[in-house]
Formats: sequence, structure tokens, C-alpha cells
Amino acid sequence: VVGEWSGRAAEQSPATKRLISRFEKGKIATNPNDWGKIEFDSSELKSTASGQETEQAIMDSITKIWKAWIRQDTESYLSQVAEDVTLISQQVGKKADGHKEALAVLAEEWSAYERPAGVIAMKISIKQCEMEIDDDVAKARYWMVVKGGARWGFNDLVLVCQFFKKESDRWKLSYQTDSWGLNYNLPEQKRGIKTFDFDYVYPVQNLPRALRFYTPLLGKPEVVSKTRATFMLEGHRFHLDTSTLAGHAEIQAKLPCGYAMFYVDDLKTELERLNKSTMRIVQGIEKWGSDPYIICEDPSENIFVIMQKTPDSITTRNRKAPTLTIHNEPANALEHSDDLRKIMDAWLTMDLKAFSKYIDDHSSWFDDS
Repeated sequence: VVGEWSGRAAEQSPATKRLISRFEKGKIATNPNDWGKIEFDSSELKSTASGQETEQAIMDSITKIWKAWIRQDTESYLSQVAEDVTLISQQVGKKADGHKEALAVLAEEWSAYERPAGVIAMKISIKQCEMEIDDDVAKARYWMVVKGGARWGFNDLVLVCQFFKKESDRWKLSYQTDSWGLNYNLPEQKRGIKTFDFDYVYPVQNLPRALRFYTPLLGKPEVVSKTRATFMLEGHRFHLDTSTLAGHAEIQAKLPCGYAMFYVDDLKTELERLNKSTMRIVQGIEKWGSDPYIICEDPSENIFVIMQKTPDSITTRNRKAPTLTIHNEPANALEHSDDLRKIMDAWLTMDLKAFSKYIDDHSSWFDDS
């Protein structure tokens, strides 16, 4: 199933022809002929549907939704979604309920992309779709391989989970959550190349003063202590810190300052590997709270920190276990709210034994971590 943006050369507008000419001269990153295309690889489809007609109807709905999204066609998009649709957008970090909120979230998503010819400069290929259909409700989970860009090219890998409900003879989107920027080897069905998580730290002299400056810019900080404030920024964190890393991160007026913090699973193993390299380690293992770290230096004498995150223990510190509260719960609306609470309590407390009671070989766990 393919949605085409451009037609044959004879039907292309002068603007489109100019874009294609620029691409042929190497001045545009991706082929404008591919922009706006939605390709659905049905050869990899797995489904519990009893007939191909239902499968095709849901595939058509998925294709039309993304075709409308990539063209920023709000009217077509809304015609494919239920009035009470819920969207969980990882791209903008927001939840939307209903048509009005959904359109506001979509506008934010679209604003991040280049649109030199009106359509988003992107091609989407839908892969490895899995469907579960139960009467008038259906779940679809699939991967999207994204390639796009005009002035600069980019590739992305997205995992999408959608629920549809049948209204009359049409399958309409009822719920969607997605996760972009994934590192996964899709053809071989295994984890991709392991990369570092990282944060960035700015040393400051006066934390309250720094907070007054950065809060209007970055929003409310996630955590504030006597010496450090932490802001959550799309998965990574920006820290303001009054310590100077034992003098290695002194503030120098009118000169760049700050340092990156790279996170590893096992600091001792990483240290053994680094000792065999030409990297200069300026300070051995120290601890930041319960997290061990080392300070290193690159060839330009920029410092950076390599740290191992160590989850705080509830039992050893006599802390109370975290608990989950479901707010604004409609009466009789959540039939399995007690089960939901127990599942999330098990997740919060890292209780695998309790968690395993609620999963089996057919379970799916979806988050953006």
C-alpha cells in the first residue's frame, strides 16, 4: 500500500522540478520524489484476523493516518480517528485527548520537520506489523523506518502501538503511543549498537541565581538539592552544579565551561578498557552519592565524567517503597484498576516475582526507555 506525493514528471509542478534538479546536483539530502510516500510491507504481517478483508481494512486505516500526518492534512487525519482518541506523543512529550487536543499536538510534531514543498520531507516504510483483532477492537504494533530531510538528511526507527475500534464499517484510531529514535537491528531482530547515555553539567557559583535564570528557559527543574539542580530535557538531563569536580571544573569568566557525563553499566570494566587506550584519566574512582565515577580528559584537554548509575536500595536505607495512586478514576470505568496498580507497584519496586504473575508469552511491554 503506497501513498504517492509526486506523480509522473509531466505532472510535477515547477517548484517540484526545481527541488528534483537541486537533488540531482547534490544540494538536497534526499530525493523529493520520495517525500510523502507511505509504504506498507504486508509480506511481514502477523495477524489473528479470520479473514483478509479485516486485515486490509486496518492496513488501509494505518496508511491513511500516516499519509494525512506526513501531508499535514488535518481534515483527512480527523476522519480516520475516533472523537475520543488519545495520543501519547513522545516527540513533544504530551498527551492529547479528543480532536482539539490532538490537532494541537500534531502541529507541534509537524513544526520540527522541513517542508520545502508543503509535504514533510520524509518517507515512511511500515515493517513487521502485528495485529490482534477481537470483534470490533483491534491492536496494531509495527515498526516505521523513516528517511528524510532536505537541507540535511536523517534516518529514524520508530515503534508504534495503536488501538482501533470499528465504527459502522470503518476502523478508527482510538489510542496511539509511539517511540522515536530507537537503536534496534530490525532485520536481525536484536539490539543495535550499544551507545552511551549522557547528561551535561554547567558549574555555577550561585545556584538560586542560576535557577532564576534557567527556569524560565527550561521549565521547572526535576530535582533541586543544596548543590545541584536537574532539568529533564527530552530524555537527557541538564545539571547546574556548585561543585567543581575537585577543581577540575572551575568557572572561568567569559570562557566556555561545563562537561559531559557519560553513563556505563560497569565502571570497573570500562576503566580496565580505558587504561589500555591513550585516554588520560585525571581522577580515579570516586562516588557521587551512590554512583561511582571517574574524570577523564580528551586530547584538547576538555574534561568529561564517566559514571555508573547505581539504583538506590530501599531496604538498606530504610526507605519506604514507592506506591502508585490512580487519580480521577471514574466509577466502574477501570475494571482492572487493582491489577494495574499491582503491576505498576511491582515495576516501581523492581519486584520481578510479583511482576511475573501478570505476564506470559503473549504479553507486550511498551515504553520509550
